[in-house]
Amino acid sequence: GDAVFESLTSHSSRVRDAARGERAAVGREGRRTVRGGVVGGGDGGGARARAQARRMKALSDKGATDAFGPRDDGKNSDASSGGSGGGAAESSSLSSRGNGNGNGGGNGDAGKMSKSSSKSSSSGSKKSLSMSLKSIFDSDDAKTAAAERERWRRLLNSAGRATLLIFVAPWVCAQSVKSAFITPWLGAHWNDLHRSLNVTQKQRVADGIQKFEQRLYYDRITSGAKVPTADEHRDVLREEARKLEAIERKRSFEATGNALGSLVFIIMTVTIITLQKMNIARLLNEMSDEFISLDAATQAFILMLGADMVVGYHSSDGWQALLACFITHYGFNYEHFEMAVRIFVAVVPVTLDLAFKYWVFNKLRKISPSTQIILGEIERH
Repeated sequence: GDAVFESLTSHSSRVRDAARGERAAVGREGRRTVRGGVVGGGDGGGARARAQARRMKALSDKGATDAFGPRDDGKNSDASSGGSGGGAAESSSLSSRGNGNGNGGGNGDAGKMSKSSSKSSSSGSKKSLSMSLKSIFDSDDAKTAAAERERWRRLLNSAGRATLLIFVAPWVCAQSVKSAFITPWLGAHWNDLHRSLNVTQKQRVADGIQKFEQRLYYDRITSGAKVPTADEHRDVLREEARKLEAIERKRSFEATGNALGSLVFIIMTVTIITLQKMNIARLLNEMSDEFISLDAATQAFILMLGADMVVGYHSSDGWQALLACFITHYGFNYEHFEMAVRIFVAVVPVTLDLAFKYWVFNKLRKISPSTQIILGEIERH
C-alpha cells in the first residue's frame, strides 16, 4: 500500500508539473497569437486569435483539473494521464489552428491593406505626374495674359494714386491759391511794387525798338512811302517802346506769380508727404511689388525706356529744353544761363547713368536676376 501511495504521489507531482509547464506554454502561445492577429489582421484577425486563446486556456484548465483529481488505482491514473495528454494534444492542435487562423487572417488583411495603399499611392503619383506635365506642356495662354493684364492694372493704379497724392494734389492746391489770392493781390499792388524796369528788361525793350525801326525802314523802302519827319518818327518809336514796356511788366508779373505759386507747391508737397508718410510708403511698396511681379522682359523694357529718356544718347537735347522752360518760366533770360545749362547737361546725366548701372549690377541681380541678364544682353548688342 505504501509503495502504491508513493507511486501515486510521484505521478501526481509529475502530472502537476507537466500541466503547469503546458499552461505556461499555452499562455505564451496565446499571447503571441493575439499579438500576431492584432498586428497582422487588424480587428477581425485579433478577435479570432483571442477567441482561440480563451478556448485553449479553458481546455488546459480542464485537463489540469482532471489530472489533479483523486485517483484510486493505476488504471484511473493511466486514464487521467491519457486525458491530460489528450487535452494537451487537443490544446496544442487548437493553438496551432489559432495561430494559423490568426496569422493567416492577419497576414491576409495586411496584404489587402498593403495592396490598397500601394494602389492609392501609385494612382496619386500618376495623377500628380499628369498634372505636372499638363502645367508644363498645356499652359493656358489666356490665363497668363489675363494675369499679366491684372498686374499691369494694379501697377498703373498704384502709380496713378502715388502721382495724384504727391504731385497732382499739391499742384491743384498751389494753382487754387495762386488764382484766388496771389494774382489779385499782385494785380492791385503791382504798380507800387514794380515802378521801373531792371537792366535786363530795358535791354530787351531797346532791342525790340531797334528791330521795330528796322521793320519800318524796310516797309518804307518796299512800299515807296515818303520819309516821315523826325517828330513823327519819334512818336512812333515812343509808342512802340510803351508797348514793349507793358509786355515786360506783364512778363515780370507772371514770373513773380509763378515763383510764389511754386513756393506754395513746395510747401504743400512737403506738408502732404509729412502727413501722409504711411500711405505714400504703402503705395511705393505696392508699386515695387507689382513691378517685381511683372515678366522679366517687361521689367527690362520699362527700365530701358526710362534710362534712355533720362540718360540716353539724345537726352541732352531734352535736358536743355527742360531747363530752358524752367528758366524762362521764372522770367530769366536763357542766354545768361547757357553756360550753366551746358555744365549741368555734361555732369548730371552722366552721374545718373552711373548710378543706374550701379543699381542694376548691385541690386537688380539680387531682386530679379533674369531682368539683369536681359539688360546685359541689350547693352552688349
